[in-house]
Amino acid sequence: SSVIRLSVIITLLLIAKFIVICYNIFINNNCVIYIFKQNFIKKFQDSLENVQELYILQLIA
Repeated sequence: SSVIRLSVIITLLLIAKFIVICYNIFINNNCVIYIFKQNFIKKFQDSLENVQELYILQLIA
């Protein structure tokens, strides 16, 4: 159980490190946030459109 506990702690540390790095990048570069948001919003809209198309196709079929 100590091995499992150790791996969990290491995983949590890696996640925390990743969050800190991302946080620092975001604080330093607002443009990075802007680009990220734009990409995310676009992907979200694309996926919404795909879902709507599938739904419409199911209605037709």
